[in-house]
Amino acid sequence: MNLNEKVIAITGGARGLGFAMARHLGARGARLALLDTRQEALDAAVARLAEQGIAASGFVV
Repeated sequence: MNLNEKVIAITGGARGLGFAMARHLGARGARLALLDTRQEALDAAVARLAEQGIAASGFVV
């Protein structure tokens, strides 16, 4: 599956299964839009992904 430069939105993406999916898909080249209810959790998740070279942005919903 080629995910290079594809943007994938993940609800609950800052923690648990959502974050696990984000790491998995991001490692395969996807750019991520993480959607969650807590800004602090999103900021931490985006930072952790960036450390792994994965492009992600967080959005509070």
